Amino acid sequence: MPKSQHYQNQSLKDARSDDVFKKPKDMTLHQTIDGERKERIKLWVTLFRRNPARFIDTYFGIHLHPYQILMIWVLQRSNLAYIVASRASAKTWLIAVWALTLGVLYPGIKIIVCAKTLKQGGILISEKIKGLIETHPNVAREVRSYTANANTYEVIMHCGSTIRVVPSSDSSRGKNSVLFILLNPLLEEHIKMIRSDMWTDKEILYAVENRINKSYAEIGKDIGRTRNAVMVKLNRLGYKLDNYEFDKMYFDVIDTQDKAYWF
Repeated sequence: MPKSQHYQNQSLKDARSDDVFKKPKDMTLHQTIDGERKERIKLWVTLFRRNPARFIDTYFGIHLHPYQILMIWVLQRSNLAYIVASRASAKTWLIAVWALTLGVLYPGIKIIVCAKTLKQGGILISEKIKGLIETHPNVAREVRSYTANANTYEVIMHCGSTIRVVPSSDSSRGKNSVLFILLNPLLEEHIKMIRSDMWTDKEILYAVENRINKSYAEIGKDIGRTRNAVMVKLNRLGYKLDNYEFDKMYFDVIDTQDKAYWF
């Protein structure tokens, strides 16, 4: 007698087929896919924000040496990092990689790179970032456009982040920058820029008390700051030095010969 076999409809047969076009499709709700995808993105973003060196290697495909991984670790964990390194140690290149990494991991961030001259700082974009765009596809896909000319050095990313190079000055930091990078901060004015926002109570009190009797330059000389730094700080505190202050009640009572002279 022939063996009895379980009846199999076409759906069961297709389920065992190797042809992906015949296999039945699993129906998943769009909301479920979006929810699961968001959770996965959150996990990956959290991992990469805590381990940016892994992001650089995994996503950008950029290989880092051990000392560069250490430098990235320092930059990530410190609000004020000061790195001293020898020549030809890829400092500028690493800063370019770090700026791009933050630009991707923190959408909308504004990064300011400051150097002694605009041309000197522009190397970070015109050579380093441009080279990374040409050699690493995932870097290229994140950058919408970059400008490198005599007047402007700027990178605009698809996520809204920007990297801009400015020359050294008291106003270089700007009001909206989130990350401020100094290239080769060996000059005295560069060191002052690092501590430009770190006013002590003693400095503030001295500037406020002497704002009428002394000029901005004199106050700045006494406390080791520039004239513009003192002016900006006092303006932010609501004080404005007026070189033409006078006693408006002086001539209300004419009681001396000196007052009467003017009449």
